[in-house]
Amino acid sequence: FRGTILTGGTWEMYSRYIRQTWQKIYAGDDEIHITAVHPREGMGSREKATKYAATYREDFLNSKFCLCPPGWATWTPRLYEALLLGCVPTVVADDNVLPYSRTLDYSKFSVHISEKNADKLKPILSAAEKRIGDLRKGMKGVWPAFVYNTPDPLPGDAFYHLMWELHFRAKTLGVMNGMTLSDPWYDE
Repeated sequence: FRGTILTGGTWEMYSRYIRQTWQKIYAGDDEIHITAVHPREGMGSREKATKYAATYREDFLNSKFCLCPPGWATWTPRLYEALLLGCVPTVVADDNVLPYSRTLDYSKFSVHISEKNADKLKPILSAAEKRIGDLRKGMKGVWPAFVYNTPDPLPGDAFYHLMWELHFRAKTLGVMNGMTLSDPWYDE
Protein backbone atom coordinates (compact mmCIF):
# COMPACT_ATOMS: atom_id res chain seq x y z
CA PHE A 1 0.00 0.00 0.00
CA ARG A 2 1.19 3.47 -0.87
CA GLY A 3 -1.00 6.39 0.07
CA THR A 4 -2.16 8.93 2.59
CA ILE A 5 -2.10 7.91 6.25
CA LEU A 6 -3.46 10.62 8.54
CA THR A 7 -2.87 10.50 12.29
CA GLY A 8 -3.55 12.54 15.39
CA GLY A 9 -6.66 14.20 16.74
CA THR A 10 -9.75 14.09 14.56
CA TRP A 11 -7.80 12.40 11.77
CA GLU A 12 -7.88 9.11 13.68
CA MET A 13 -11.18 8.17 12.00
CA TYR A 14 -9.67 8.56 8.53
CA SER A 15 -9.75 5.18 6.76
CA ARG A 16 -11.63 3.78 9.75
CA TYR A 17 -8.19 3.53 11.37
CA ILE A 18 -7.15 0.73 8.96
CA ARG A 19 -4.23 2.54 7.30
CA GLN A 20 -2.86 3.73 10.63
CA THR A 21 -3.05 0.20 12.06
CA TRP A 22 -1.16 -1.18 9.06
CA GLN A 23 1.51 1.46 9.43
CA LYS A 24 2.11 0.38 13.05
CA ILE A 25 1.94 -3.38 12.47
CA TYR A 26 3.94 -3.61 9.25
CA ALA A 27 6.60 -0.94 9.73
CA GLY A 28 9.81 -2.46 8.37
CA ASP A 29 8.12 -5.72 7.32
CA ASP A 30 9.81 -7.67 4.51
CA GLU A 31 6.60 -8.93 2.92
CA ILE A 32 3.94 -6.30 3.47
CA HIS A 33 4.95 -2.77 2.52
CA ILE A 34 2.94 0.16 3.84
CA THR A 35 4.23 3.51 2.60
CA ALA A 36 2.74 6.76 3.82
CA VAL A 37 2.81 9.44 1.15
CA HIS A 38 0.52 12.26 0.23
CA PRO A 39 -0.38 13.02 -3.40
CA ARG A 40 0.83 16.59 -2.93
CA GLU A 41 4.34 15.11 -2.90
CA GLY A 42 3.83 14.79 -6.65
CA MET A 43 2.72 18.39 -7.10
CA GLY A 44 4.68 21.49 -7.88
CA SER A 45 6.79 20.41 -10.82
CA ARG A 46 6.67 18.02 -13.74
CA GLU A 47 9.71 16.22 -12.31
CA LYS A 48 8.01 15.63 -8.92
CA ALA A 49 4.80 14.46 -10.59
CA THR A 50 6.64 12.08 -12.90
CA LYS A 51 8.65 10.60 -10.02
CA TYR A 52 5.56 10.22 -7.82
CA ALA A 53 3.54 8.52 -10.61
CA ALA A 54 6.42 6.21 -11.55
CA THR A 55 6.99 5.10 -7.95
CA TYR A 56 3.27 4.55 -7.42
CA ARG A 57 3.02 2.50 -10.63
CA GLU A 58 6.15 0.47 -9.77
CA ASP A 59 4.64 -0.50 -6.42
CA PHE A 60 1.62 -1.97 -8.21
CA LEU A 61 3.72 -3.71 -10.86
CA ASN A 62 6.04 -5.30 -8.28
CA SER A 63 3.32 -6.53 -5.91
CA LYS A 64 1.18 -9.65 -5.90
CA PHE A 65 -1.61 -8.10 -3.87
CA CYS A 66 -2.54 -4.41 -3.80
CA LEU A 67 -4.41 -3.21 -0.76
CA CYS A 68 -7.55 -1.17 -1.40
CA PRO A 69 -8.60 0.26 1.97
CA PRO A 70 -11.10 3.06 2.51
CA GLY A 71 -10.01 6.66 2.88
CA TRP A 72 -12.79 9.13 3.65
CA ALA A 73 -15.20 6.77 1.87
CA THR A 74 -15.27 3.03 1.18
CA TRP A 75 -14.75 3.64 -2.53
CA THR A 76 -11.18 3.85 -3.81
CA PRO A 77 -9.61 4.08 -7.28
CA ARG A 78 -7.00 1.51 -6.20
CA LEU A 79 -9.31 -1.31 -7.32
CA TYR A 80 -9.15 -0.08 -10.92
CA GLU A 81 -5.46 0.78 -10.73
CA ALA A 82 -4.63 -2.69 -9.40
CA LEU A 83 -6.64 -4.44 -12.12
CA LEU A 84 -5.12 -2.38 -14.89
CA LEU A 85 -1.58 -2.87 -13.59
CA GLY A 86 -1.92 -6.63 -12.99
CA CYS A 87 -1.96 -6.64 -9.20
CA VAL A 88 -4.65 -8.64 -7.38
CA PRO A 89 -7.00 -6.10 -5.75
CA THR A 90 -7.40 -6.71 -2.04
CA VAL A 91 -10.52 -4.85 -0.96
CA VAL A 92 -10.67 -3.95 2.71
CA ALA A 93 -14.00 -2.15 3.02
CA ASP A 94 -17.25 -3.44 4.47
CA ASP A 95 -20.65 -2.54 3.03
CA ASN A 96 -19.13 -1.47 -0.26
CA VAL A 97 -21.10 -2.29 -3.42
CA LEU A 98 -18.42 -2.95 -6.00
CA PRO A 99 -18.89 -1.94 -9.66
CA TYR A 100 -20.79 -4.42 -11.83
CA SER A 101 -21.18 -6.82 -8.91
CA ARG A 102 -24.36 -8.18 -10.50
CA THR A 103 -22.39 -9.48 -13.44
CA LEU A 104 -18.83 -9.94 -12.16
CA ASP A 105 -17.82 -12.54 -9.59
CA TYR A 106 -15.20 -10.66 -7.57
CA SER A 107 -14.08 -13.83 -5.79
CA LYS A 108 -12.51 -14.96 -9.07
CA PHE A 109 -10.16 -11.97 -9.42
CA SER A 110 -9.84 -10.22 -6.05
CA VAL A 111 -9.52 -10.81 -2.33
CA HIS A 112 -11.94 -9.30 0.18
CA ILE A 113 -10.89 -8.77 3.78
CA SER A 114 -13.44 -7.58 6.31
CA GLU A 115 -12.51 -4.45 8.22
CA LYS A 116 -12.46 -6.35 11.52
CA ASN A 117 -9.71 -8.59 10.05
CA ALA A 118 -7.68 -5.78 8.52
CA ASP A 119 -4.91 -6.43 11.05
CA LYS A 120 -4.56 -10.06 9.88
CA LEU A 121 -3.13 -9.42 6.42
CA LYS A 122 -0.31 -11.97 6.60
CA PRO A 123 -2.34 -15.13 7.19
CA ILE A 124 -5.15 -14.04 4.86
CA LEU A 125 -2.84 -13.11 1.98
CA SER A 126 -0.71 -16.20 2.58
CA ALA A 127 -3.82 -18.35 2.09
CA ALA A 128 -4.87 -16.31 -0.94
CA GLU A 129 -1.42 -16.74 -2.49
CA LYS A 130 -2.28 -20.39 -3.10
CA ARG A 131 -4.90 -19.12 -5.58
CA ILE A 132 -2.75 -16.39 -7.16
CA GLY A 133 -2.66 -18.10 -10.57
CA ASP A 134 -6.44 -18.40 -10.70
CA LEU A 135 -6.90 -14.83 -9.45
CA ARG A 136 -4.58 -13.45 -12.14
CA LYS A 137 -6.34 -15.53 -14.77
CA GLY A 138 -9.65 -14.07 -13.57
CA MET A 139 -8.20 -10.55 -13.79
CA LYS A 140 -7.29 -11.06 -17.44
CA GLY A 141 -10.94 -11.78 -18.16
CA VAL A 142 -12.40 -8.75 -16.38
CA TRP A 143 -10.02 -5.79 -16.66
CA PRO A 144 -11.69 -4.62 -19.92
CA ALA A 145 -14.90 -4.07 -17.89
CA PHE A 146 -13.14 -1.14 -16.21
CA VAL A 147 -11.94 0.62 -19.37
CA TYR A 148 -13.92 2.87 -21.72
CA ASN A 149 -12.97 2.45 -25.36
CA THR A 150 -13.13 5.44 -27.67
CA PRO A 151 -14.42 6.36 -30.07
CA ASP A 152 -16.61 3.24 -30.06
CA PRO A 153 -17.45 0.99 -27.12
CA LEU A 154 -16.52 -2.67 -27.38
CA PRO A 155 -18.43 -5.68 -26.04
CA GLY A 156 -17.41 -6.32 -22.44
CA ASP A 157 -15.95 -2.85 -21.79
CA ALA A 158 -17.05 -0.35 -19.12
CA PHE A 159 -19.74 1.16 -21.34
CA TYR A 160 -21.23 -2.29 -21.95
CA HIS A 161 -21.31 -3.07 -18.21
CA LEU A 162 -22.69 0.34 -17.33
CA MET A 163 -25.54 -0.09 -19.82
CA TRP A 164 -26.26 -3.54 -18.41
CA GLU A 165 -26.42 -2.08 -14.89
CA LEU A 166 -28.82 0.65 -16.06
CA HIS A 167 -30.97 -1.92 -17.87
CA PHE A 168 -31.10 -4.12 -14.76
CA ARG A 169 -31.93 -1.14 -12.56
CA ALA A 170 -34.74 -0.03 -14.87
CA LYS A 171 -36.20 -3.54 -14.89
CA THR A 172 -36.09 -3.87 -11.10
CA LEU A 173 -37.79 -0.50 -10.69
CA GLY A 174 -40.55 -1.55 -13.09
CA VAL A 175 -39.76 1.27 -15.48
CA MET A 176 -39.47 -1.06 -18.45
CA ASN A 177 -42.53 -3.21 -17.69
CA GLY A 178 -44.88 -3.37 -20.65
CA MET A 179 -43.06 -0.80 -22.78
CA THR A 180 -42.71 -1.47 -26.48
CA LEU A 181 -41.33 0.45 -29.41
CA SER A 182 -44.89 1.14 -30.51
CA ASP A 183 -45.73 3.19 -27.41
CA PRO A 184 -46.88 6.71 -28.37
CA TRP A 185 -44.07 8.47 -26.46
CA TYR A 186 -41.44 6.42 -28.31
CA ASP A 187 -41.90 8.18 -31.60
CA GLU A 188 -38.94 8.12 -33.93
